Amino acid sequence: APTVRAGWWGGRTWDHVLAAAGIVVFRADPYPASGQGARSAWTAHTRLGDREIADIVELIGWLTDHEWIDPDRIGIAGHSYGGFITAAAMTRTTLFAAGISGAPVTDGRLYDTIYTERYMGTLQDNPDGYAATSVVERAGDLHGRMLLAWGDMDDNVHPANPIRLLDRLVRADRDVVPLMYPGRRHGISSGHYRRVQYEFILEALQPDPAGSPRPGDSEGGGIP
Repeated sequence: APTVRAGWWGGRTWDHVLAAAGIVVFRADPYPASGQGARSAWTAHTRLGDREIADIVELIGWLTDHEWIDPDRIGIAGHSYGGFITAAAMTRTTLFAAGISGAPVTDGRLYDTIYTERYMGTLQDNPDGYAATSVVERAGDLHGRMLLAWGDMDDNVHPANPIRLLDRLVRADRDVVPLMYPGRRHGISSGHYRRVQYEFILEALQPDPAGSPRPGDSEGGGIP
């Protein structure tokens, strides 16, 4: 489903908070999520994540063409399928210094069949696709620091997903910060989680202090 709208939908308070801290906030929908019906959605058929990651690579390339973007301080964040895309992008590319993966599906073999088989087919018919799109299988390739968050009573994405990824990341000695919320289900939003995310972003990306040159300033710029 598309998430980008031509307006300040819901006020975008979180975006304003990050922008005020010196973070450029960039949102984009990869083609499978562009709302073009089957023509776009089925470009992800049997290989969830492949087309999305290719689009993200192109989008980040466009972003880093701007002088006010520091390519060494780019982060990515998402929840649920967005958590999967975040983890996939951090294990398939070296573009990101940090990422926040919330309640991610980390392996299609660990998610419900009504969703997974709609896009991936059955495991018996598409074993290579399941293996190739598994974030768990690519855990050793993680680039950047990951905040991995989930609820231990998640009734949508089974906790086995983030736990199995965490196990592989620990075994591979990768930079992961685990955060499990007791008694929480799929939606783990809270003041505590927002504060942890904010502090993680500032520490990982180290934005320039407020008042640094902005895009278009005569001195050049400035904002990571």
